[in-house]
Amino acid sequence: MPTQPPLPYWIDDLREKHECYPYGGTDVRTIAVPHFGRNLRVVLPDHLPPFGIRVVGSAGNLLFLIGEQLDEKEEDRVVHEGGDGVLMVARKDRDQEDAYWVFIWHRLHTDALQFVGG
Repeated sequence: MPTQPPLPYWIDDLREKHECYPYGGTDVRTIAVPHFGRNLRVVLPDHLPPFGIRVVGSAGNLLFLIGEQLDEKEEDRVVHEGGDGVLMVARKDRDQEDAYWVFIWHRLHTDALQFVGG
């Protein structure tokens, strides 16, 4: 039986409507992610907000990333405040070594980041 965690234990419970859509071609951006001495290329839709990476893990052909959404300034000088967490899962590209394509992007509650560390 698992040891009881210290109270209160936090869970980020997402039950709202999800979106799913294809992407590729000119609507992508690539970021460099260091992982075990390698510089991985992670491809994601260009319209997603900026973020900083806190944790990177991998298993098989999957890459798991947890980060924090950064402030975003639009052309009309409106600033969208960051601070929410971001969970991403990416799958290894079939043809390109060290390249991964994000297929899951979920915002995490700001308070959930305290349990990630980093």
